Amino acid sequence: MEKKGTKIAYFIALAIVVIALVIAKVTNDGSGFVATGWALFPPVVAIALALISKEVYSSLFLGCLAGALLLANFQPWQMVVNFVGAGEGVGMINAIDISILIFLVMLGIMVDLMNKAGGSAAFGRWAKKAVKTRCGAQLMTMLLGVLIFIDDYFNCLTVGAVMRPVTESHKISRAKLAYVIDSTAAPVCMIAPVSSWAAAVSGYVQSDSVNGIQLFVAQIPWNYYCLLTLLMIVVISILNIDYGPMLTHEYNAQVKNDLFTTPERPFEGADDYEEGAKHSSSVLDLLLPVVVLIVTCIIGLIYTGGYYDDTSEYFHDFMGAFSNASSGAGLAIGSMLALVFTFVYFWLRGSIGFEKIPVDASSKMPDDHMDSIEPYDYSGLKEFSTAYLPGFLADKYDVSVKDSQKRADTRCASTLEDALRGTVTGYDSCTLEHKQIDLKRGKVHYALLPVWMLHTKWNGQDFLFAMNGQTG
Repeated sequence: MEKKGTKIAYFIALAIVVIALVIAKVTNDGSGFVATGWALFPPVVAIALALISKEVYSSLFLGCLAGALLLANFQPWQMVVNFVGAGEGVGMINAIDISILIFLVMLGIMVDLMNKAGGSAAFGRWAKKAVKTRCGAQLMTMLLGVLIFIDDYFNCLTVGAVMRPVTESHKISRAKLAYVIDSTAAPVCMIAPVSSWAAAVSGYVQSDSVNGIQLFVAQIPWNYYCLLTLLMIVVISILNIDYGPMLTHEYNAQVKNDLFTTPERPFEGADDYEEGAKHSSSVLDLLLPVVVLIVTCIIGLIYTGGYYDDTSEYFHDFMGAFSNASSGAGLAIGSMLALVFTFVYFWLRGSIGFEKIPVDASSKMPDDHMDSIEPYDYSGLKEFSTAYLPGFLADKYDVSVKDSQKRADTRCASTLEDALRGTVTGYDSCTLEHKQIDLKRGKVHYALLPVWMLHTKWNGQDFLFAMNGQTG
């Protein structure tokens, strides 16, 4: 909400919400608001405020707050209980399936690993060579999104990182890329039985006559929104149809070489492609973890459905076990197995890359001081110029590259060991008996980093303080 007019509209909307709640309180006869027209009020509040302010989280929060207030019949303490969800079957706590949260966290770690290993960059390099037309770039974006049907966030993060350089080379605007990614991610997840959407939707089914997964699968042919949205992407890409604001974005991208169009241009130059280990990465570093994730999630689903339980009626009955599965728990189990596989795979491949590992190159500066004031934001690094130095005390490096290598290797090995140790769960302790870490060194660059130093004496003792001059 940067514009004054937007702020005024937002506060007017808030005033209308307050007035409506007062009217609801005054006109209610004490019977409550459940199963009345007021039940539609909270989502209307959330949607209206989101459209005005463009701030989703605060709008959803206020919508939930209005719903909790109506459900509690304007009793303050009961509103808090309803909002948080303390055993009443409603509220935030009861609405959250912890297993789905675990699943999403595992996916986030996998995305970062695939980027760090260079899998996304390798697929992007292959796609830039294989895709020759604008239509092909858009369809490739969609096909990759269809392949990664396991979760829409996972889909957006992965496809976005991979296809940005590909679509950029064919002068496809960021708006068009965002449309294709988003219009593929959610619809394909909403019709995929092995997805976080299936887990969430089936979890709401409370029936003795039908399982949640069964109901989800049965509705797929009738989910016209998802099916027609996917068809729309194909038609628009093949026929090169653009209209409305999208036509402006595409015209600017193709004719003016402007991928962004927006006057503020907040994202121009913000792309930081994760190149990873270029020397050893391949398309397999992206595809194999995704395929393993899909397979392990299916195994996790049928496991929770009783496929491996000889006492279950669905023992070795794939369709029966799949229909009887606990989707949230199954996806959580599958994602954890896939994460362990990804760690081990990249470890054996030697593909986990480390970039810009800082090593103190001044013997005058204690290493522990420099370690304690990290991290620095290296995206702001500039080519060296003496023009930056006037008014500052600059120290020239006196530690050679060879002397710095051992410390850099130690930091890499320690980080990798901690990451692998973090994958071991279910035990009170973890003892390392043997390790073999092979490191391949990359380029070395010297850089000047800002540090605020304070030297003082107190009670006859010298004290040296250091502060990160970039972040404070």
